[in-house]
Amino acid sequence: MDTGRTSRYWYVGGFCWQAMTAWTVALLAGLCFTDCAWFSGPLSSTFVGKYGLGWAATIVISAAVMAVLPTPRENAPTPAKASGAEREREDEKVAAAS
Repeated sequence: MDTGRTSRYWYVGGFCWQAMTAWTVALLAGLCFTDCAWFSGPLSSTFVGKYGLGWAATIVISAAVMAVLPTPRENAPTPAKASGAEREREDEKVAAAS
């Protein structure tokens, strides 16, 4: 798997700020619905918090944030190799230019 600069999923310096923003917002929202022995979020008394559906809320919130943010810019995929006829034409152009 190509994980370098030529990868389709390199984005900006290997970092997709849209995905990280959606993940962070959803994580913080999920903590608001959390209720355990040592921590109780401000929304833990709601229906979602009482029935342990914070995980579902984080999925919905993350999807909504990703839908609102601009589409991540992918690196342009590398062009397919030229066919034999195209290579011959390019070779002719190079030879004519020389």
